[in-house]
Amino acid sequence: MKKVLIIDDDPVIGRVLMTPLRARQHRVIMAHDPVQGIRLALTERPDLILLDWKMPAGGGQIVLEALRKNVFTAMIPVMIITAFDAPELDSIQQMGSVVAFVRKPFDPSQVLRQILTVLGEPDAAGPTSTRGSTDTSRSS
Repeated sequence: MKKVLIIDDDPVIGRVLMTPLRARQHRVIMAHDPVQGIRLALTERPDLILLDWKMPAGGGQIVLEALRKNVFTAMIPVMIITAFDAPELDSIQQMGSVVAFVRKPFDPSQVLRQILTVLGEPDAAGPTSTRGSTDTSRSS
């Protein structure tokens, strides 16, 4: 069983991501703000972090910087979830700080497939849907 930390201020997005992961017996932890997210990353040491980029109280950039500066969290894979096209995301991808970018709105089945691939379960999600939008290449 893998552990996934979702850091997102929108509880609906959290539930959409959490439900299929729990159905596959993964442990899912939710944080609704950056401070709680950093604290849970340090105490829980998840196998993957799903990080909303735009949140109140600093957002994803502060969380990502804090995670990468800490020896215990520096190597945890991070997927950025965002509806925004922030210029700093290009440099973050070039530095290799994240494993994928997911654009909102997204197709939950496609995102689940990406998550399961990062967790080492590439065949577990089944066929992909063509609805929604995910962007791992950041080409605009």
